Order: sequence, then structure tokens, then C-alpha cells
Amino acid sequence: MPLFDDGTILITNNPRPLFLPVTAERYIRARIHQGQTELADLQKKHHELVGEKRTAQLQRTYEHIRRTRPQDAESFLRSSIEADKKTDQNCTKSELQKQQEIAAYESELAALSPDQRREQAYSPSAYLGMAGTPLLANPNQPGAKPLVTFNPDFFDRSRPRTDIQVLLVASLYRNDLKEKSYDPQYGRIVEFRKTFDFQSLLPLLDQ
Repeated sequence: MPLFDDGTILITNNPRPLFLPVTAERYIRARIHQGQTELADLQKKHHELVGEKRTAQLQRTYEHIRRTRPQDAESFLRSSIEADKKTDQNCTKSELQKQQEIAAYESELAALSPDQRREQAYSPSAYLGMAGTPLLANPNQPGAKPLVTFNPDFFDRSRPRTDIQVLLVASLYRNDLKEKSYDPQYGRIVEFRKTFDFQSLLPLLDQ
């Protein structure tokens, strides 16, 4: 029975794999697409904050203040223009960083050979998302994790939808459940998982 990193146990009679490996090319292309989507969102927000609509809104507010509180109008306009200038600079900086990040992904993909593109992708234990930081880790690198995706053919679709094909037992093997925990509740969980026969749950699955 597979035991996953989050402490979940998978119980099934299904011989098909639950997950399939993600290739290096698929992973990097997915990150490029994600980066492009995020860049488009940044650009849209940038336009909303300092674009034509913002300029028109600022002008309307300025005219209103000039009619109702003329003594404050010019100081309002100066401070608003300065604030918009800073916003424009910050937005431009964020867009540039995202563009550099995307360019780094594209360069990493371009550097891979056809065979490397087809290999399973591994992710570093701690990816900081900085431009120039490789997305892919060496499989032998400490903490490197293989990337997988759900197998769309895992479940037997010829069976009734109400059939139980999988049982998941969660939380019993979480990393924070130590063998010598000071918490009696954790101690009971540890004792349970030592003595319980998880194979006894197999009859609950529909055959």
C-alpha cells in the first residue's frame, strides 16, 4: 500500500499506477505558461492603476476639489501624481522581474537535449522562484522530488460510479507524529498504526 509524503495511505485492488511521471519539457512549459499568465495579470493591473481610466478619474477628483476646496486642489494633484509615479515604477519593476523569470525558464528548456526533455522532472526541495534559479533538480540531489500527475486511466470507468475503488487513510503518518511524542493523543495514534492491520480494510472495496 503506497504511503505518500503527507502521511496518506492508499488502499486499492487496482494494479494501475495512481500517478504518471511528468516530463521535464512538460513541467517547464507549464511554468512558462503560468509565468505568461501572471505577467498578463500584472500588465492589466498596471494599466488599471496608472492608465487612461486612472488619469481621467484623477482629473475628475481634482476638478471636484478645486470647486469645493480650492486651497487643497494643487497639493492633492501633486501628491496624487507622485503616488502614481511610484506605482508605475513598482509595476514596471514587477513586470520586468516576471519577464526575466519567463526568459530563464525558456533558456533552461532550450538547453535540454531531446532525451533530457523526455526524462521525468525533479524539483528542488526549496525553489525560491528567482530568475536564474533552475526549475529542474538532479535526481540525486538531496531533497529532490519527482514530479507526477494523476493518471486519468487509473479508475475503471466501466464499473458503476458508486463502486468504491480506493480508500484513503489520512494523517496517521504525518511527519509531526513522532514515535516519542510528549502528547498522549499522538502516542495513541502511533500505537494504533503499529498494531492495526490495514489489509483488513480491503474487503470494503467493491470487487
